[in-house]
Amino acid sequence: MTGPADMSGTGDPGSRPTSDTESGRTLVVPVMRQDRVWVTAPGDHDVLVCGRTLRDIHAGVHAALVLLHAPAPPPLVQVRPQSPGLDELAKQQHRYQQALRVQAQKLRDDGVSWSDVAQACGVRITDAQAAVRGAVPGPSFKKVSENDDLVSGR
Repeated sequence: MTGPADMSGTGDPGSRPTSDTESGRTLVVPVMRQDRVWVTAPGDHDVLVCGRTLRDIHAGVHAALVLLHAPAPPPLVQVRPQSPGLDELAKQQHRYQQALRVQAQKLRDDGVSWSDVAQACGVRITDAQAAVRGAVPGPSFKKVSENDDLVSGR
């Protein structure tokens, strides 16, 4: 899937592997829109869940993995919506990040302050700094509840 942002760390919006994090494995679960519901796509997760919202999908996948992995803790779950429109959005965001990286670096090479780089590029200072470092900002993530794993805020 090539959704809104690449969280794989490769910079390639087309790659979507599962990854290890400090807190354990992260299972990336692709989902597709069918009629008026989200449905998990076939994958390594061995779980079929449908729901009206991405939060419903996340909660259902998490609950199923708790049962499948008992008594061991299940992996963290990351829901990734898929569609041709989201794929195109990911490509455009990737191109934007590359252009921001180039322009911010050129300005920094000319001795421009971070504040001026950010203002000139129309981004926050931290985003300009991340672009120069080559870090790819991802979607915002938030906890569904204290006991839940990460769920995409998009």
